[in-house]
Amino acid sequence: MSVPEIEVEEVELEAFAQKGTGAGAPKAKRYIIRVDKTKYTVDVPTMAGREILTLAGKTPPEQYKLTQKQHGGGASTIGLDDVVDFTAPGVERFMTLKRDQTEG
Repeated sequence: MSVPEIEVEEVELEAFAQKGTGAGAPKAKRYIIRVDKTKYTVDVPTMAGREILTLAGKTPPEQYKLTQKQHGGGASTIGLDDVVDFTAPGVERFMTLKRDQTEG
């Protein structure tokens, strides 16, 4: 018999990751994500790179590079069609960088 997952109202990913539990964020009704220096509240547990860039006003998204910072200092590039799971362990925040005309 499986135990039902407890759903919380809201999780701020950066604060949760910094607790250093090593576990993924709990299932929640809303997630607070930080892109660059701005926090955004979303009501879905996953978003594509393109959606995160659009949410942050980085349009057209093809002109920006999205990087996900993980707790502990790791970072990875998120493609436009890559899906980020906010409940995965270590997801902390996101950074954007405008692509040069010669990139991509």
